[in-house]
Amino acid sequence: EVIHKICSFVGKVLRIIIVRKRGVQALVEFDSPETASKVKVELNGADIYSGCCTLKIEFAKINRLIVRGNDQDNLDLTVDETGRLMFYFVTLSRV
Repeated sequence: EVIHKICSFVGKVLRIIIVRKRGVQALVEFDSPETASKVKVELNGADIYSGCCTLKIEFAKINRLIVRGNDQDNLDLTVDETGRLMFYFVTLSRV
């Protein structure tokens, strides 16, 4: 939820996958490459909380996230409750 709030402030988030190996990393899919670029420019090096959890943003090598169910670590905002599809990436990692 924190990653979604931070990223959606800059642009439209489609999907998020949180990976909890060696710290916390997040794959975030946006509605366009332009949005992903804007997020990288505006948020790279920013702190999630004052003085900690600095974002290191890099472009991912994949074009689409596959989310298998919504939970605390996986979020697909493109599918409504009936499972119908309603509609590029930045990797966020804690330094």
